[in-house]
Amino acid sequence: MARVSVTLARLGLLALSVVLAAAGALVLVRLADYTLFGSIVLIGTVGGAALVLAYSAIWLRASVMTRIARELIMIGVSLLVAEFLIAWVAPDSSSRQVERMRVAHRLGIPFDPRTRSMVIEQMREQGEEVLPGISRDWPRLGPIRQQLPVNLFPLGDASRAKVVECNEGGRYVFLQTDEFGFNNPPGVLASREVEIAIVGESFAVGHCVPPDQNLVAVIRRAHPRTVNLGMAGSNSLSMLGSFREYVEPLRPPLVLWIMNPNDVDPWREYSDSLLVRYLEPKFSQHLIDRQPEIDRAWREIAIPSQWESDRRSLLDIRDAENTRFSRIVFLPRLRSRLELDAPLRRPEAPVDLSLFLRIVRLAHDTTQAWGGKFLIIIMPLYEDVVVRQLPPAERHENIARQLRSAGIEVIDAASLFASRADPAALYTLGINNHPNAAGHALLGHYIVEELTRRNPPVLAAKHWVQKNEK
Repeated sequence: MARVSVTLARLGLLALSVVLAAAGALVLVRLADYTLFGSIVLIGTVGGAALVLAYSAIWLRASVMTRIARELIMIGVSLLVAEFLIAWVAPDSSSRQVERMRVAHRLGIPFDPRTRSMVIEQMREQGEEVLPGISRDWPRLGPIRQQLPVNLFPLGDASRAKVVECNEGGRYVFLQTDEFGFNNPPGVLASREVEIAIVGESFAVGHCVPPDQNLVAVIRRAHPRTVNLGMAGSNSLSMLGSFREYVEPLRPPLVLWIMNPNDVDPWREYSDSLLVRYLEPKFSQHLIDRQPEIDRAWREIAIPSQWESDRRSLLDIRDAENTRFSRIVFLPRLRSRLELDAPLRRPEAPVDLSLFLRIVRLAHDTTQAWGGKFLIIIMPLYEDVVVRQLPPAERHENIARQLRSAGIEVIDAASLFASRADPAALYTLGINNHPNAAGHALLGHYIVEELTRRNPPVLAAKHWVQKNEK
């Protein structure tokens, strides 16, 4: 019996040696991911461990070799138990919405578990016309792009529609779009008497708080002729499209460009053949005149597209739950949490800011050409101001510095959140979401105060329009 145990211990150590050697081979394949020092450390550690185990299995006395095998077994079992407990108690979130539901449950906050498609279906069964809110990522998706009219990239929702926007805090937020598919009171944009035009992304549109509680609503209470052209999923190039299509025809005295650090990397939008044409100063899709075409497209496409998106998400959630314990032997959760090789990896190449700066410079110069003032407002991204996980080049301080060096005026609202003792409390559920109502109120009042302090030439909209019509 003892001889069998010794033999099994030797075979176990040899097998572990072979596994480590195979892991070393994988490291060789991925050496480009590591620095020279990191490559040497990894290869030396893994290769050395494999050799030590092989030597122990072959040459050490049976008692010593058995003791080593026993210790390694105990370590292995402990790691497997830790991995199992993580998968059981705190599994990886299969989707952002699942993570929100878990946090809400822990905080004792009711959370609507329905998908947007379910909400839409139930409301339409009750006789209410409702559509899903559109993300600007949608027209870049192949299946959706194929259904859109040729040479049309919509930059807004369907007009005069009730849309289901989002649910980050427990209840869905609904918006009523204006005549051009944006989150504005009816008639403001159509009147052309605009004091402030806001171009932006999800922070600007008001994710995910009621329309009367978002930051633009706060600004609008101080400046009623404020028009909001924000859309979820926007990056700098599609924001330039909004500027070209809806702001340039109005020539407002003040343009606020609301962005977050993710917007400094617009290269994924650059691959779109229509969006990239907005870098041409005279290019336009004439979307103001094509709203009926946009309405027809979204009223036909939006609901089936949302249904398909939700169907895929539910399948991913189900698959993740079914395979929750299937890869425990590879310790994926422990490895991702410990990130032991992180100091040995090559740092990611800094984001190329040239396209971003070119885009905002184009909007800035165009605004100044008609006598208006252009301001960029940097929003507080959770990864930037709470967990500080962004690379240095993408942090709000560097973005503000780069823009000011380019002669563009900046309101760094991210620094406002970063200065708070508990900035996470300003986000919905205190996790990586958009700001909650308190966060939006803080941002809106800060922007209004900054505008008052800087005293921009915000004229009465009627007088401004008359001036530009002469």
